[in-house]
Parts: sequence; C-alpha cells; structure tokens
Amino acid sequence: MTRIEIDSNTKGAIGESLVLGNRAPPEPIVDELFEFLSRLNNVGENPKPTARVRRNVYFNATNEDGEKMVWQADGRISIRWSSAEAQRDAEGDFAYQDSEAVFPVDVKTGPYAKLERDQREVARTIAITPNNVFPTVIRVTIDDLPDAFDTKIKIFGRDFD
Repeated sequence: MTRIEIDSNTKGAIGESLVLGNRAPPEPIVDELFEFLSRLNNVGENPKPTARVRRNVYFNATNEDGEKMVWQADGRISIRWSSAEAQRDAEGDFAYQDSEAVFPVDVKTGPYAKLERDQREVARTIAITPNNVFPTVIRVTIDDLPDAFDTKIKIFGRDFD
C-alpha cells in the first residue's frame, strides 16, 4: 500500500465536495441560511424551503468606479420558499414557491484558507445591491472525518463587510 500525503488543494476539494457535492447542500447549512432569510422576509408559518447547488458559477458586479468585476465562486446555493402571502392565498392548499435567494458560496477548508482580495471586493459589491444575493463563505473543518465535519457560515453584510 502506498501512502499519499494530502496537500491543501486536496483538503479544499474535500471541503467543497462535502458542502457542494450533491444536488442540495447538507440540511444544517440550509437551515442556517434559511434562518438568515427568515429575519429579512416574512416567511409565514409553512414556507417549505428547498435548496439546490450549482458548482463553479460566475458572478459579475460593477463597482462605484464603473469597473466590471468577476468572481468565480465555488458554487451557488439557491433557496426557494413559499412566501407568507402565497401561503395565505393558497388557503391551506399547496402554496407555490414564489420567493428565492441566491448565496454565491466560497468554501474554505482549514485554518489558513481565506478569500483573495479580488474575491472580497466582488462579494462586497454584490452584497450591497438589493437583489436577494448574499455572498457567503463557508469554512469547513475536516479533522473529524470520516464521521463528521464542522462548518462556520459567514455572510457578507451580516458577519463581515
């Protein structure tokens, strides 16, 4: 048997796979993101949120000086739900999901991984536009694999500027 050392790029790929490797992110991540959304929106009693993942997505922004910026995020988590209004209009029947928020996500694995300066600039610019897009960094700790992994979610505008 050959032993292969794991470098920081491999650890990063493992972290990305854990968070963004399926059609939907792990439920605790969805719960935390939706809790954030429920503070911003009237989600009613039974919003029934669903989440989907897309990998390697580009986000564009234009800064105050008119310069176009591009950020290739590790992925995008989209969360859809039925608003309080849709639930009320449905009168107890099925309420269609009429609301959506998008979280451009960069996954950082390990204690030293961080966003590059240009990534932060684009994320900050996106965060200040009123478009239901919330740039997010998910820090992953994989020390307890294969049994578990830990995440810490930071949303631009909520946890840092």
